[in-house]
Amino acid sequence: MSTVQLRHVQKTSGSTVLIPHINLEVSAGQCVAIQCNHELGHQVLLAMIGQTPISEDSIWIQGEALTPEHTRNIREKIGIQLLSEAAYERLKVREFLHFYARLYETKPDMELLLQRLGLAEKQNSRVLQLTPSELRRLSIARALVHNPQVLFMEDPEQNVILETSYIIRNLIPALMEEGKAIVSRPWCWNRPYQSEPGKTFLPFKLRLNRIRRPQCR
Repeated sequence: MSTVQLRHVQKTSGSTVLIPHINLEVSAGQCVAIQCNHELGHQVLLAMIGQTPISEDSIWIQGEALTPEHTRNIREKIGIQLLSEAAYERLKVREFLHFYARLYETKPDMELLLQRLGLAEKQNSRVLQLTPSELRRLSIARALVHNPQVLFMEDPEQNVILETSYIIRNLIPALMEEGKAIVSRPWCWNRPYQSEPGKTFLPFKLRLNRIRRPQCR
């Protein structure tokens, strides 16, 4: 059974198509990279996590339809990393992650999580002292704090230093090996995540003719 399913999903506003018809299935251990411009990718990710309504058909997460009455239950099964996320800047990194762990009523292996995201040496630093690249890694750590089976990521490598890009590109295959389903909107068209033998990476090209696709820098 697919972990994530989009069945003829579409979003319109009047006569304007914001999201074209999409049929997509993502299974455990797969990573789907949605190759499209930022505007369209942002709309698709918001629809997948229930933050914006769709006009037609349905989205399913682990066999459960994403409807207003089920949104809260589904949110507990997924991890979300978006570009526009606020953080509690006065908390220390470790306190920040513990705060979210308590919200999900879970006790993660904090040492492992900090190590995987390259934040072990920053765990006692306040969030406001982190660089933009470290904040991106903290955002991903927060998305993983409750060990979700589905991870949604928006341009995780946008405007980050090489070290952070390296950490993310090593993390993705490791999460796939653990059986997580991942949906990501990569920053660069010609640098998708590389999958190791035995792992499944699926590029998913999506575009609207009315939107000009940006060039990868």
